[in-house]
Amino acid sequence: MTENADEVSLIDLIAFVKSARRRNPERDEEAEYNDGTQNALYTDTNKARVHLIIYTFIALSLVQFGNRDVCATAVYQLEDRFEVYVSRNDGPDDRFRQVTDELVCLIRDTATNTKPDKGKFIRHYFDLIRRHCGGKLKSRISALQSELTKHTGRIGKFVIPSLPLLKERITNYGASDPPKFHMSWGDAKAASLSPKGNLYDGLLLALAKVERSAVDPTSTVNYVNLSRQCSVVGESTYVRSLNQHPELYDLIENIKKVGQYYRGARYLFDRIIDPKYQSRFKNITVHMVDSPDRIKHRPPETDWYALLSRIEQNRTGSAITISKGRFQAEYGGIVNYEKKQEYTPHCECNLVSQLISRNIAPTTLGTSKLCCELCSVWIDGVNDYLGKLGETRRWTVGSTRGKIYFWEPPQSTSPAVMAGNAAVRVYLLKKVRIMVDNCKQLEVLESPSEMDALSVPPDSPFLDYTEDVMEETG
Repeated sequence: MTENADEVSLIDLIAFVKSARRRNPERDEEAEYNDGTQNALYTDTNKARVHLIIYTFIALSLVQFGNRDVCATAVYQLEDRFEVYVSRNDGPDDRFRQVTDELVCLIRDTATNTKPDKGKFIRHYFDLIRRHCGGKLKSRISALQSELTKHTGRIGKFVIPSLPLLKERITNYGASDPPKFHMSWGDAKAASLSPKGNLYDGLLLALAKVERSAVDPTSTVNYVNLSRQCSVVGESTYVRSLNQHPELYDLIENIKKVGQYYRGARYLFDRIIDPKYQSRFKNITVHMVDSPDRIKHRPPETDWYALLSRIEQNRTGSAITISKGRFQAEYGGIVNYEKKQEYTPHCECNLVSQLISRNIAPTTLGTSKLCCELCSVWIDGVNDYLGKLGETRRWTVGSTRGKIYFWEPPQSTSPAVMAGNAAVRVYLLKKVRIMVDNCKQLEVLESPSEMDALSVPPDSPFLDYTEDVMEETG
């Protein structure tokens, strides 16, 4: 799709929406993007869930650093081998290739071993991670340490200490008559830790081991033990049910993240030695997918209010009815719009774009981090386009972070890729519409006399505009 001259460019829309940070976070924000599609695998069959865990684990195992280093994988099971495609936000370098080669060698050696040993496999895996990807592992452990030692007071905000609260919940629940539920691997392992065979007693013992082990892990064995205990707690059906509690969410999520290494290694080993997959793992092949360079961009339309006015004019056909001061009073971060920012190509979108160009079928993606909001919108836009062509398979990821970043759209002439970009444009325009409408509502509430003097804009043709944009992509 070619953008019209009077249209705001997609990257400027991203700059605008990302910059417009709300001053009053206690006010209810607009509903974030989540149509349930990206969470489908979490309620799907056990087989699909196990495969997603392994694909995500492989992506996580190739991430070296704690911040912007993100990896995505696509795994294809052929008759005699596995074909794995990997993409990284910054593109492959020598260090990335080395950790990938070593992980592939570990998988192949385990598949050809006549007497494979799970404990040895997991130790070798953690030794590999410590040497090549220690930055990512240590950042997760550091986040866990922070949650374990969180104090009751913080400047300007009262914080309930999460670890004592979690222990209290487990103790109180164990003392009552708990309902029966399906025992997960974590529940069974926790119960086995208790001399009495009691799940809740075992969870408290596992938490105590997590607390001790997280202080300063110094060897491969220490890392294995910490991740194993985190996996026990994090995979408990009961503990997972507690992460709905806002004071417990961060602690439980950080426990699960450290335990993800042990859980993934365990699942991967079981699949490697499974006769149904063993011969394919012997011939596993990994293909590196190049990534575009990050770009630095400053919006050419440096007057953000002029840009907002243009968006509103295109949407309603009338001049904007809120003042610059009214918008900035609600979305103060908009001043950052004029700054030069670095835009990152996200690996999952780059991977899908590259595989589409090679005529490779849609599949499930593993990602080392949850997809951002724009990636989720983009993937759904691609899927919608392919679905109209009769494609029944979908590009699928596990879930979305619900956050917007300075995101570089994939550059391709493929109609499917352009449909994904168009879906992002429509979504961002909707976000801007909600921002403007929020300001209009607040202005009515706070200064009705001023609003009485303004002309009433016509009914919004936004839905028609959305349909026009999507039709152009076809």
